[in-house]
Amino acid sequence: MDEAFKELWERIKQKTTYRVQYDTDELIKESVKKIKEITEITAPKIIFQKTELQMVKEGIKGETKQVKAFAIDSPNFVIPDLVGYIRDKTHLTRGTIHRILKESGRLRDALKNPQLFLDAVVKEINSVLAKLMVDGIKYQKIADEYYEMRLNNISIVSIR
Repeated sequence: MDEAFKELWERIKQKTTYRVQYDTDELIKESVKKIKEITEITAPKIIFQKTELQMVKEGIKGETKQVKAFAIDSPNFVIPDLVGYIRDKTHLTRGTIHRILKESGRLRDALKNPQLFLDAVVKEINSVLAKLMVDGIKYQKIADEYYEMRLNNISIVSIR
């Protein structure tokens, strides 16, 4: 067996467990920063477009004749459980989520377009969480436990 491989094996054969640790205050700070940078959340719109289609030699040709946009501005908007939705998507505690939302200063955006706001917030929190978790992986050796190296007999047959 190659000496370089034996040397590598000696370094990696120890069994380990890992834990992920991150600072909640750092998570909140970085999430708030990212949420503040989210582009403006606008109210949803319905866009009506009338297009005239013609069959031509190359295929189908379309010409837009009319476009109308209608903003959905309803006082009857049902605001979902913001904290519950974010908790389900991030697995953070309600208290942590509440702090992030409050400190971001962007809660008014949830009134404009709740789903767009929630999706943007979840995306930013999860990106910060992923970075902190990768940086926070700590491996711990399991005392006196090693992986066993087994070599199987391998036959190489060459056909001429």
